Amino acid sequence: MGRLCLLLLAVVLLALAPRACSGKKKKGAGGKKTGDAAAAGGGAGGRCPTAQGSLEQLLKAGEKEFTRNPGAAEDCYQRALLADGSSVLAMYNLGLSQNNQRRHDDAIASFERALKLHPRYGEAHFGLGQALYDKAGPAPAQGQAANHKKLLTRAKAALKKAVEYSPQYYAAYNSLGNVYLGLQDLPGAQQAYAKVVELSPRAPEGHANLARILHATGQSPAAISAIEIAISLAPGQVALYHELAAVCKAVGQERLATRLLRTALRLAPRHAVSHYQLGEILAGTVFSDEKDIPGAMRHLTRAVALDPTMAEAYMSLGMLYWGQGKMHRARDLLRSSI
Repeated sequence: MGRLCLLLLAVVLLALAPRACSGKKKKGAGGKKTGDAAAAGGGAGGRCPTAQGSLEQLLKAGEKEFTRNPGAAEDCYQRALLADGSSVLAMYNLGLSQNNQRRHDDAIASFERALKLHPRYGEAHFGLGQALYDKAGPAPAQGQAANHKKLLTRAKAALKKAVEYSPQYYAAYNSLGNVYLGLQDLPGAQQAYAKVVELSPRAPEGHANLARILHATGQSPAAISAIEIAISLAPGQVALYHELAAVCKAVGQERLATRLLRTALRLAPRHAVSHYQLGEILAGTVFSDEKDIPGAMRHLTRAVALDPTMAEAYMSLGMLYWGQGKMHRARDLLRSSI
């Protein structure tokens, strides 16, 4: 059961952490000329709007396309490498654009080429570590546990280099915490996330990620404090209210958990997970003194209407109908859950 909880925690962690850890594209020129030029032509997503130009112009064009069209950005960086095959920045940004398209092997190769040109480039080590982590995924596929661990171990080595060469780069510490979590090294993850908080105390993801580890290791009061800080820094992030509600529920503060989920629903009325979690709390347990079964059924019904694939909501709703003796409706809902 403990191993399953850790894997689920890693999945939850992914909903927030990758956004905070995405590599930062860099401006500027490269180094000396070499004969090793990349072939132009771009990825599957488009063409660079600047077909011809200097290295600087092509890097700027790639920057403009980076978010809206990673394929076009990739083409810009490929063309920049034709202009100067030794440009570490072009190679690094090329890797970022490829990783954004989930072409992890291409991204890994690009970051490795950048590091051959500049072995102490901390952000390229970060990019390599992030690409390896993304390729590994939050949990191993069936029969792939050894390969999953190998990828995460490589990612850890790259990210440790990243923080060695760029010790103020808090995003690298955040990714390192994610990798430690994937390797089920909770002390390592806690240390990495604490470093994020130290380096960037106004970054909500550091506090949120640290809170998850604190909760997982039984430090619930500290976890509640950390998530409250995260919420104060990012009051519009619905997921943070869910996490705080989960910790509060775990320590018996169900009324506070209910209030937090109602706040989340005011922020996002159509958020299926909020309806599900609130329905679960209102349904209570055999140990709960206070229950609101009609309220629970309303929120669980809303959850499955908003997300018809939410198996757990079908199951909870089916069990409530079963408890009321409405067996045909319960059967249909439990079949939907399956």
